[in-house]
Amino acid sequence: MSEALLRVAGGALVLLAAYDLYRTVLLPRGRGGPVTRGVCRGVWGGASRGGDRLMAHAGPLTVVLGVAAWGALLVVGFALATWPALGEGVTASGDADTPTDFLAALYYSGFNLTTLGTGDLVPRTDAYRVLMIAEAAVGFSYLTLALTYVMSVYDALHRRNAFALGLHQRTGDSGDAAAYLAGTLPGPTAATSQDLTTLSTGLARLFEAHHFYPVLHYFRLPKPRYAMARILFVTLDAASLIRSAPDGPDAETLAESAAVEALWRAGLRPVHELAPLFLPDRASDGATDESDRDRWRAHYDRAAATLRAAGVACRADDAGFARYAAQRAEWDAVVRRFAAFMGYDWDAIAAPGVPG
Repeated sequence: MSEALLRVAGGALVLLAAYDLYRTVLLPRGRGGPVTRGVCRGVWGGASRGGDRLMAHAGPLTVVLGVAAWGALLVVGFALATWPALGEGVTASGDADTPTDFLAALYYSGFNLTTLGTGDLVPRTDAYRVLMIAEAAVGFSYLTLALTYVMSVYDALHRRNAFALGLHQRTGDSGDAAAYLAGTLPGPTAATSQDLTTLSTGLARLFEAHHFYPVLHYFRLPKPRYAMARILFVTLDAASLIRSAPDGPDAETLAESAAVEALWRAGLRPVHELAPLFLPDRASDGATDESDRDRWRAHYDRAAATLRAAGVACRADDAGFARYAAQRAEWDAVVRRFAAFMGYDWDAIAAPGVPG
């Protein structure tokens, strides 16, 4: 390969790494950079074939390999740009012979990128002195951005897990929205609205975190209570039940309140905006069939019975279920796809031992 082509190839790799860092760290919105996306899909594709134990390591491996990929692209890119100059523009210090193989170029590039410098290979021309300074500056920026990225991802993961656990505890550790509503609807409407607003705010933060750092999707904990599918199922099911099952003036006022509307929209936002970026094709998001409605009916009847047992007046079954089915048709298919893609059994997501 000619010297010009080596330099062009090296520059292209450096630009690819810089672009990916920019899209993933400095402009973290939606998909991330092409290298990061490839690492995410590659790691998850392998981990998803290995069961729960291997999938639990997909998120950390994706972060580590993504950061390593940026570094590798930068080191190899600058090495390709420097390789033709070994023995002329870059030589060994003193009277030692200058190695001219690619490993020597990698060695020189790696030391420059990590800002350590090297005493046995030194630039002899102004152009390569400037290149060494530029690589050191890029390396310092890369290390700083990579550290910031890792810290941000794990901070967002901590907040996601805390929100998921808090939501799980609201359901009495059952993962059942009806259990949550049975504990809150008999109380003052203002208190219920306040708690629903807290949930919608948490969902908005969750959405933004996953939109900023798509790698969060690949952090899969074995316990379903931490799954995105469980979070969406409980919150959207709660909003759907509030709008359909309870009866009476107070119930109607709550169903039409800003708090319920905020919870509903906050739950649907990941369904509409994150799913197209993260999940495979949407072929399974078709019209509901009779088996879906039977499953929803069983779930609604059990939820209404739970609410009645807690002293909440509920609509007649047919009227209430018609409202519930219209609400659930907007989110059920995508939430089930979230669960399937992340390797969760649907029965574990839709409350253990409860028809979902």
